[in-house]
Amino acid sequence: MKKPIIYIILIFIVVFGINFITSIAYPDSSITVINLVASIIFVIAFSIGVIKLIEMNKRKILILFLLGGFLSGMLNYIAYDLIILRGIATPLYCLFITPFFGFNLFLGVKFGLFSAIISVFYLIALIITILYRREKVEIS
Repeated sequence: MKKPIIYIILIFIVVFGINFITSIAYPDSSITVINLVASIIFVIAFSIGVIKLIEMNKRKILILFLLGGFLSGMLNYIAYDLIILRGIATPLYCLFITPFFGFNLFLGVKFGLFSAIISVFYLIALIITILYRREKVEIS
């Protein structure tokens, strides 16, 4: 049961490596289809990871991670113009937002607004995690 989580972590590391330079240097660097494909693969792995963690009864860890992703996106959106908060916001941006940066190929927005858009993704995943109830079916 722990193997899928290990695979998801490995996919995160690969996608992070592919999207890192592009996300930090944007708009000076251009987003390619490789970044987009990496982000799509990450979203699939992320979704599988959420489902597996719920099935493994690791809901508290998952809620903390998703809440961290949501707050990271909002902080990056707010800290875009505030130099004081950039020291906190930049590492959080790298951890939570960078894997999704390939989707900015379609949007073409600055990283502050992109962070806010991704925080909505984390918020939706957080709401689904909180509301998800697995019903037990008894076979007679």
